[in-house]
Amino acid sequence: MVNKRIREARKALGLTQKEFAHCLRIGDSSLSKIEKGINNPSAQTVDLICRTFHINEDWLLYDIGEMFEKDYILTRHALAGQDEEFIDIVYRISKMENGWDKLKEAATCLQSIENLSPQDAYNAGFRMGMQFKQYESEHSEE
Repeated sequence: MVNKRIREARKALGLTQKEFAHCLRIGDSSLSKIEKGINNPSAQTVDLICRTFHINEDWLLYDIGEMFEKDYILTRHALAGQDEEFIDIVYRISKMENGWDKLKEAATCLQSIENLSPQDAYNAGFRMGMQFKQYESEHSEE
C-alpha cells in the first residue's frame, strides 16, 4: 500500500512527519492521514515525493524495484560522508545533458584550488557555483 511505503520512505530518510510534510508543502496532519491510510495522496503529492526525495515511483506506487532511484543510490554511495545538499546538487547536475562532463571539469578545477590562497579558492568556488547555477537554470526549462 502506497501509504505504508510513504511512511517507510520518510523513516528511511530520517525525517519527522513535520519535516517531510514541510518539504511537500502539506500539513503534517495531512501527511499523518496519508500514512495511516485515512486519505490517499494526490498524484501531485506522489510526484513531489518522487522528485524531492529521489524515490522510485514504481516502488512507491506498486512496490516494484528499489526505494531510491538507482543513479541516486550510486551518487550517494560515491559521495558518502558529504553534506546532503551537496549530494543532491551533484545528482541533479549529473542528470542534465553533459552533466557528468561538467562535474569532471569542476573536479579538475577543485584539485588545483589547493595551491590557491583562501580568498582565491573562495572566488574560484563561487564562480564555479554561479556557472553551475546558470547551467542548471538554462537546462531545467527543457
